[in-house]
Amino acid sequence: MIIATKALGKINTKYGIYFIYGNHDKGYFNYRDFTEEDLRKELNKNNITILEDESTLINNSFYVVGRQDKTEIDRLSAKELVKDFDKNKYIIMLDHQPNDYNNEMNNADLVLSGHTHGGQLIPLGKIGLMIKANDKVYGLEKRGKTNFIVSSGISDWALKFKTGTFSEYVIINIKGNVK
Repeated sequence: MIIATKALGKINTKYGIYFIYGNHDKGYFNYRDFTEEDLRKELNKNNITILEDESTLINNSFYVVGRQDKTEIDRLSAKELVKDFDKNKYIIMLDHQPNDYNNEMNNADLVLSGHTHGGQLIPLGKIGLMIKANDKVYGLEKRGKTNFIVSSGISDWALKFKTGTFSEYVIINIKGNVK
């Protein structure tokens, strides 16, 4: 965890680095060798902005919205999070679990998620879709005016391997006047 937060903190970005908690980041299953507070402290120390049902307006031109994880009982709706925004500005929403598409659709221009690890193990991705645990397991989808991207991420969860998917960093270029 310390190595990862230091590496993130060393990335030279124009507008900063933003973090949202996932379902395992706050001690879920208690198998980690660090606490939520340890993680928060390291993120803050490395100038990484944590967004928990919060947003920031960047360069007076676009918003980054970070939702609390679906497991949080008091999580705000996508609509509540953007209700006072200037809708002429681009809205990027970070939501760990890709399973609120109908409510996020048309409340953001771009929604970025992970959680599924691209399916991690065959057939987990298909099962997640069948039982409606996720709206998507991997890739790009457009609904209404909103683009949704689910990344397989760079790591795994609990099991130390993946089948039928790969680790990735996703780089997204948003050009010009995006509205």
